[in-house]
Amino acid sequence: MKMELHFAILLLILISTYMTGILFIKTHEIDIKQELKNPNVVAKLQDLGDARPTPVIILTYARSGSSFLGDIIRQAEEVFYVFEPLHFLDHHIHLDRLTFFNGTSRNSYQYSILVNNIISSILTFQLMNLPLEFWHGKFDDMHGYQLQTFLTKFKSERTARYSKQMEFEFTIESLQVECLKSKFVVIKTIRASLFLVQGLFSQLERLKILHLVRDPRPTIISQKIYINDFDSVSDYAANLCFRILNDISMSNLLTVLYPSSIVRIRYEILTTKPVDTSKNIYQLLNLTFTKRIQNVIWKKTSSGISGEGPLNTVKGNSVKMVNKWRLSANYSFVKSIDMKCKYLYQKLGYIQISDIDMLKNTSVSLFLP
Repeated sequence: MKMELHFAILLLILISTYMTGILFIKTHEIDIKQELKNPNVVAKLQDLGDARPTPVIILTYARSGSSFLGDIIRQAEEVFYVFEPLHFLDHHIHLDRLTFFNGTSRNSYQYSILVNNIISSILTFQLMNLPLEFWHGKFDDMHGYQLQTFLTKFKSERTARYSKQMEFEFTIESLQVECLKSKFVVIKTIRASLFLVQGLFSQLERLKILHLVRDPRPTIISQKIYINDFDSVSDYAANLCFRILNDISMSNLLTVLYPSSIVRIRYEILTTKPVDTSKNIYQLLNLTFTKRIQNVIWKKTSSGISGEGPLNTVKGNSVKMVNKWRLSANYSFVKSIDMKCKYLYQKLGYIQISDIDMLKNTSVSLFLP
């Protein structure tokens, strides 16, 4: 009885949080949407009807394998892929005002509102809604495979785009046209939580979210350059695992409201069974899985050829990569993470490490099948 009451209270809290998020987002998006919508693009979307591209968000956390997952999905010719569109916020979130193509400038939104507008503008092809700071920032370094042609033109007109506003706008409109030729538009981001994007479900039909989760221990170890002592390790682990747990709770609620809209993918399964898992993801999204794509995945995961870079995620042998962190990890460091994340392990099926022998023995799995 107590467990049922606890569950009911938790469900009410989540529903209240969800509805608050929708109302908050909707009340803050009206002004920019009404003034900046591109009528030509809107008309084109109306003509497409149900044939309009399906929006997909790959949502995860830094150093959790999202570039690898995005690299797999962007191989499909039907996909228009955008890599980390929120990256520019790292440099521009401190600005008091943002500027737009129509000549207006506005007070910067709260982060949640800004994230919602940027993601929805891309997924609905309203690229003219994006602030100029987005285009003047690090967009050159954030492109996906399908943006190569556009970026070649974009970079060649680097000077013109500042001095000739009309020519720059024409370039952006050309990109919108390219978007509309795709069957899917996919965004990969580590800078948004499910709470920040949940309001998009009421705006975008057929929205899919691929929620990628990974053992927090290698994730945090790969970021330890930012962590200096035991206390900060504990704090960092607590914050990350709390964020992941919140996303899991929100995804459970959203799955009830929007069945089959959110799919949780475990990084360890993706990397140890890359072809089978990729086939399942392609089937889920109704993408065409070809022999060429299968060969690309094999090269990235089993060929023994390593590579680097956000759009070159070849790791040579992905099975070995899953456990590589265990060989060099410090046990006390790992133990401090386990102390703060054990409640998350229970949700995701990860296993606490009891001693240094268990840590170093890579034949012992750290997650339940």
